Amino acid sequence: MITAQTNTTRFVQAIERVGSKATVATKKQDVVQQLSDLIRMNKVKTAAQSSHQLPKKINLNNIFKDLGVQLHKVDDNTEKFRETISNVDLGITKADFAIADSGTLVLVTNIEADRWVSSLPPIYVAILDASQIYPSLKDISSLLRSVSVEGSRKAITLLTGPSRTSDIELTDIIGVHGPHKVHVIIIQE
Repeated sequence: MITAQTNTTRFVQAIERVGSKATVATKKQDVVQQLSDLIRMNKVKTAAQSSHQLPKKINLNNIFKDLGVQLHKVDDNTEKFRETISNVDLGITKADFAIADSGTLVLVTNIEADRWVSSLPPIYVAILDASQIYPSLKDISSLLRSVSVEGSRKAITLLTGPSRTSDIELTDIIGVHGPHKVHVIIIQE
């Protein structure tokens, strides 16, 4: 029988195979500590947050303010935000689902700018509830179909590790067309 714990373990292993990092937090203080450590280690000065609602326990305003990081949030002025997001150090979103087999994050967004938060900054952080990790893409296909027909225009984004590309000599280059570091904080209560 596949349990939430099994899915979490498989997801962490898969995401690390694709060059990302995942950590498990069992309480709010763990999330704050992991995020604070990541910000300090990477000398983050500016960050952007999507309009996705993060878990109520996590107040990014306080965390980022305490660390001296300027936090920008997705708003209705899309053009202005696009300029801003292109110049921040870190983007942070909630992930709606994850796929354990491949280490893939799934984001469901209504606003195009929310996708930019996960794809334009050099460092991307996803906050993920462990109960939303599914064994395979097949296991979430019905969920994806249901969110895509709920009425409003939605984009479904699948992210597996840092951005990768190869040149003509097949030299693998990380971070050219997206984040070069991806970190997932899994909340497991």
